Amino acid sequence: MGAHVHSIFPNEDFFDLRPYQYGWEECNSLHSFGPFVRNHYLFHYILNGQGTLFSHAVNGEIHEYHLGAGQGFLICPGQINLYTADEKEPWKYVWLEFDGMRVPEFLLRAGLEQDQPVYFPRSAEEGERLLYP
Repeated sequence: MGAHVHSIFPNEDFFDLRPYQYGWEECNSLHSFGPFVRNHYLFHYILNGQGTLFSHAVNGEIHEYHLGAGQGFLICPGQINLYTADEKEPWKYVWLEFDGMRVPEFLLRAGLEQDQPVYFPRSAEEGERLLYP
């Protein structure tokens, strides 16, 4: 089993954005999680390595995303997802589980939603997404 750490936020007095827990994991080759349905939003940010996300869109179609360092992915409440670390370069990521009344608004500002779950870094100067091959 790969190395991992997680912690739980003790305060429940947040309404707009409520963090539940966070952590990091350094996955073993082909380590996978799911298929699983979450009760809250979950965001993973990939520090190094790579892997694959299989994500159900709103219309039920399954989309496959190959992701690497500097990218992230969103899992929405009630959405079925499966993600798997690469065989040769398994990923290491940090994650945050959260919810709240204004979360959908915040996610849209970040360009994330169930049908667009992948985070691409933006250029600080241009405010545009950087594209990766």
